Amino acid sequence: MAMYRESQGAILVTVNGVSLPTNSWATLAGGDAVASSNKTRPGGMGKSTELGGQVVRTDATVTRQWSDALIAVFYDLDTSAGFTPASVSFTPMNRNKTLTGQPSFIWNGILLTVTPPPVSAETDTAAILSIVIGLNEDMATHHN
Repeated sequence: MAMYRESQGAILVTVNGVSLPTNSWATLAGGDAVASSNKTRPGGMGKSTELGGQVVRTDATVTRQWSDALIAVFYDLDTSAGFTPASVSFTPMNRNKTLTGQPSFIWNGILLTVTPPPVSAETDTAAILSIVIGLNEDMATHHN
């Protein structure tokens, strides 16, 4: 059974009408399927039973290093926040940087937030662009 590191995968982002770079983004967080808890008890002091609840998906936060390619489309990306369809996908990769044969996972939704990197004369930290996509409940897969 193969074991994976967090770094073993490609993260791709699309935003309708914005020509984003097509190589992998750096980080992806969120996209969790979260159900509400709904406990009930029978009468007579019986033990509670979990019924489960409806599922919502948490927003996805995606980051990548600030670059000339991002600077060139930043205005278009920024003015797309709040209403533009967007998607993020994750494709697992082997240690030798090739596809594993496992499916890619694809989440669709709306671009909610575009955060440019902070600017400081006091640090040499890598400049990172961050976006947040509000995700639809359904997740899709694609076999590579």
